[in-house]
Amino acid sequence: MFPRDPGHRYYPDTGSEWVMAFADNDTYFLKEGARRLDSRRWMHYNPVCVTPAMALTKPGAGTVLREHAVVRRYTRMGRGNMVDSYACLGGLPQDLNFDPNSLTYLRIGDYNVFREGVTLSRATGEGNATVVGNHTYWMAQSHVGHNAVVGDRVVMVNGSALGGYAQVGDGAILSAHVVVHQFCRIGDLVMGQGNAAVSCHVPPYVIFGKGVNHVMGLNSVGLRRAEHITREDRRQVKEAFRMTYQSGRTLGEALKEMDACTDWGEVAGKFGAFIRYVLTASKPYRRPVCPLKGSRGFRTIAVPKKEEELEQDVCKRSRVQGSGVQEKWTNGVLE
Repeated sequence: MFPRDPGHRYYPDTGSEWVMAFADNDTYFLKEGARRLDSRRWMHYNPVCVTPAMALTKPGAGTVLREHAVVRRYTRMGRGNMVDSYACLGGLPQDLNFDPNSLTYLRIGDYNVFREGVTLSRATGEGNATVVGNHTYWMAQSHVGHNAVVGDRVVMVNGSALGGYAQVGDGAILSAHVVVHQFCRIGDLVMGQGNAAVSCHVPPYVIFGKGVNHVMGLNSVGLRRAEHITREDRRQVKEAFRMTYQSGRTLGEALKEMDACTDWGEVAGKFGAFIRYVLTASKPYRRPVCPLKGSRGFRTIAVPKKEEELEQDVCKRSRVQGSGVQEKWTNGVLE
């Protein structure tokens, strides 16, 4: 990338590509009393920062790229982003079926921070995009896979990773080394404890813990700290959580009960909307809700199969526990 201001060029009349850091050797970025914004912005792009095909890579005003940062083509960034050293944004997706000739994108909003070693892949599939919202914070070595969607104010702590097509809601925090399986959805204000992993959908406002697929309870601290959530909202969210995990109902029954609560606000309504998404999702997004840790039965989180799948499932599965009592399971639900 070359600055537009001709004052940066050593030999402006010869077509030479040799440029200096300060236009006309002015370290105050001024010309006739006016601020030279192009010159000031040029200083943010250090000579060792890799930004190929700048016509196709468009960072917004105020965006800062540190030494050795890499921003590849087909990346779009909004205003005020910071990309630290050795981060790589817009790299080819880690997909064996990816066609390198396809036109795909990485789209990033405003005021995001990408610390050292962060990697974000652009999408796979013609015309698709990996999307990052606004005011997110990506700590060292965190990663997002192709076609993922990350909401606003999300925090990805060191070493956390999202698989391809994963979705993360607004305000979620994924602690160190949390991993999210491809096609999984994480709701708003979810907290993931360190070293946790999920291969199921995680409803809004909950905490999932160390191990695989363990919901620990509600993210009470996060709910209290959220300025837009009132005391009444918190009460309604607790009731939605109880209907889903502690009432003994199926997901469909719990959703009907939530739908009957017509006085609920938008915050608790997101919990019901999430359950509806789980029940209606098609493959490959068709996954169960993450179960509550320590729950013996899985009736409350089982996802009923669609009619065409039921026709194929002609046999009942059985499970024999240590007590010798045989429990029959049909369609993933304990009879």
